[in-house]
Amino acid sequence: MCRELKKYYGLYRNINVDNCCNVVGMNTETNSQTMTLSPLCERDSQSRSCGGVSLSQPLDPIAAVTAPDPYPFYAALVAERPLYFDDRLGMWVASGAEVIENILNCRAFRVRPLNEAVPKPLLGTRAGDIFGQLVRMRDGASQAALKQAVCSAFAPVDTKALVRRSDAWMQHLLQAHPPADRRVGSGGTPPDIACALPVYAVGSLLGTPSDLLPSSVFWMEDFVRAIAPGSTPEQIARGSAAAENLVAVFQGLLQQAQFPDRRNPRGMPVNLGLLSSFARSACRHAGHEEVTIIANAIGFLSQSYEATAGLIGNTLIALQKRPELRRKLEDEPAMLGSVIREVARHDSPVQNTRRFLAEDKTLAGQDMRAGDAVLLVLAAANRDPAANPEPEHFDPGRFSPARPNPSLFTFSAGAHLCPGAKMALALAQGGVQHVLASEIDLERLVAGFGYRASQNGRIPVLRWETTRS
Repeated sequence: MCRELKKYYGLYRNINVDNCCNVVGMNTETNSQTMTLSPLCERDSQSRSCGGVSLSQPLDPIAAVTAPDPYPFYAALVAERPLYFDDRLGMWVASGAEVIENILNCRAFRVRPLNEAVPKPLLGTRAGDIFGQLVRMRDGASQAALKQAVCSAFAPVDTKALVRRSDAWMQHLLQAHPPADRRVGSGGTPPDIACALPVYAVGSLLGTPSDLLPSSVFWMEDFVRAIAPGSTPEQIARGSAAAENLVAVFQGLLQQAQFPDRRNPRGMPVNLGLLSSFARSACRHAGHEEVTIIANAIGFLSQSYEATAGLIGNTLIALQKRPELRRKLEDEPAMLGSVIREVARHDSPVQNTRRFLAEDKTLAGQDMRAGDAVLLVLAAANRDPAANPEPEHFDPGRFSPARPNPSLFTFSAGAHLCPGAKMALALAQGGVQHVLASEIDLERLVAGFGYRASQNGRIPVLRWETTRS
């Protein structure tokens, strides 16, 4: 596949052929039943109870992400301490909906520390170069202008058409995944089908040639692992090599976009709808150069990668647990969109995010200092009864037009409200829609599932191999 990439964009010499087949294996045993988890924080070592949940249980807000059921723990935090300083984690932890909404809408809380635009382990790496250009990792005027460009590019995307596109790609992946021509690293496994789906769907929207999509999945797996909190030097090295390949793809696509009458080496017209639209918007709204356009095109893929996979997996698990809901969907298939939105609230694929104070601040009676880090437990806020009545109850009707809009923190809020939220929901809907129509045995698919190792994403690893037997 790397030889094919060179054939497409041979003039770019920054494609790392040797690294293209290295794959970071997924850890399917991150279940907390087999993990040793740290206490909540040093000053809470004595047992305290809230609603039947001991706050000295072996969980902290980061380890809880991949626990079998973190929600009683989150409920205890919301009820007792919606904002507190965690000595062990060395940061504030916000869980209450009101506190989190205030933080997300306050300019004093930034997405990166003032003196560290790029995490130190990523400095000087190709992955770090891309990280520093991402709109979601910026604040202030430059972020606002670039986000406007992103929103302008996304606005014409037809979500119904995207559902159909996702459905078709899921059919393809179920038949063809994992790619037979790819070698897997020692002890590794190919990326999950649910992770591959957004790369195929969004990648094809961006104009990525179809025969580069399988490799793009592997590159995106490595890149996402590299920029995640707690990434290892080996993961950063692999992610940087993957970034070189992704940059080369989009450099080639942008070059072709500059010459609309030019055809690719196979004589076929190039479809660059979303990429061309974003490039034009970025130049019009923000005057951004190619490096920023390419980085954020990669960002479109990376943001949808785990969020969509988590939505698909958590929705299938929710349906497996609720056969009556599956039967209702057979009679009312249009409900599926509301089901997926309720999954995004009830079992969020994005469990937390971080903010950094640029100035001293007092919030919820707590004195906070410039430079302090805050972990925002979005999944806990989604289940705050002050924001969503009966939060433990799984109710897709919350998202019906006849009901008031529920609070949904999964996709952030304020200046950093995710512009791709509708796309992620549509991609998940198309994927789940095809799985249900295929009459795949959900019992076998979710049996013994675990979660991808992550500090913020709740992404189940399902048994997709059972769908091919």
